[in-house]
Amino acid sequence: MTPVHNGDTSIFAFFQWSLYGYHLYFVQNKIQSLNLKHEAYIFAAVISAEALLLEIFVNISSKFFLNTFIFYYLPGDMGHLTTVYVFPVYLLGGAILIEIFKRFLQDPVFFGNLSFSIAFIFVFLS
Repeated sequence: MTPVHNGDTSIFAFFQWSLYGYHLYFVQNKIQSLNLKHEAYIFAAVISAEALLLEIFVNISSKFFLNTFIFYYLPGDMGHLTTVYVFPVYLLGGAILIEIFKRFLQDPVFFGNLSFSIAFIFVFLS
């Protein structure tokens, strides 16, 4: 059944967010390998800034190839490619991800089952 939820979400989101999860894992491992002070804060800042850059890249590509935006922001302070207003939200999300990763390392089976259950609910039951 496409488009998903009458076009209110991307059909490719399942793949996009899965790949982004792998990306976050490798970014965190790289930052940890540098043995920097305050690595948690650096990780949060890096993923927050790169989220804006990734949105710009994806939207430019989407606009060029598909003639539509994947992410669309109002107000369009950066041409609807991204918005700086979401940076604090991304920074908070980065801090939350840090704590989730710490907990994941303690109990990966729980988080694997939790992630599968959440994805199943959102994709197939909503």
